[in-house]
Amino acid sequence: MKKSAIISFCLFALVGCKPPAPQPTQSTEPVQPVPPPAPGRPQVEEKDDLAKIQGTWRLERGDSAGVPIPPNEVEKISIVYKQQSYVFIEGDVREEVGFTIDPKQNPKTMDGVRKPKGVSLKIYKLEGDTLTVCSALPGQPRPTSFNTNKDNRWEMLVLKRSK
Repeated sequence: MKKSAIISFCLFALVGCKPPAPQPTQSTEPVQPVPPPAPGRPQVEEKDDLAKIQGTWRLERGDSAGVPIPPNEVEKISIVYKQQSYVFIEGDVREEVGFTIDPKQNPKTMDGVRKPKGVSLKIYKLEGDTLTVCSALPGQPRPTSFNTNKDNRWEMLVLKRSK
């Protein structure tokens, strides 16, 4: 894989910003209560996961459409999360982007917009010091699992928290 393809892959997989806020609607329907979380799944607030994501993460491994990122490229990549934005770093390349998460979904979701390419729908999981993000191409449906292959063309990054 050429270096420019790796940079493009990583930038696509990670960039995002807040989608437009939904417009208020007038409704005479009563507000339905939010259902309780599924059994065995604790109720997690967005701010809790957001707080846990904060800090510096190094790419441990990643792939695009089932093709692994070469180890010599992996070691150059890190991400610094701060509030609802992060800086993607690959060597001298730095890009600051925004993101939104919804940890109440199963799997948890992360959405981003990369102008001019559009919305990229993602899923993520946060397990201790490991953050895994799987992204669809803009305009494609959200991933449903953390398995990439040539048919779904999803992109996945597995990040480890820096100590």
